[in-house]
Amino acid sequence: MPTDTKPVRVWDLPTRFFHWSLVASFATAFLTAESEKLRNIHVLAGYTLAGLIVFRLLWASSAAAIRALPISCRPRRSWSITSSP
Repeated sequence: MPTDTKPVRVWDLPTRFFHWSLVASFATAFLTAESEKLRNIHVLAGYTLAGLIVFRLLWASSAAAIRALPISCRPRRSWSITSSP
């Protein structure tokens, strides 16, 4: 029995990048919250968080994200659009 196994990536690269960037931005904002000297970094981290959330919402609603899902996870069409004669 072969023991070679390939890792299965569940999430695509942009989603993983979003996740770890969100973690880093949140940690930066949290750690600089009490410092007046680091206020600009704190504000930048907050804007980065907002931008990342907007990116994630757009990515999740894009057709590329749906195509990246396995076929068994894709949403099914409950109706079809037909043109009338």
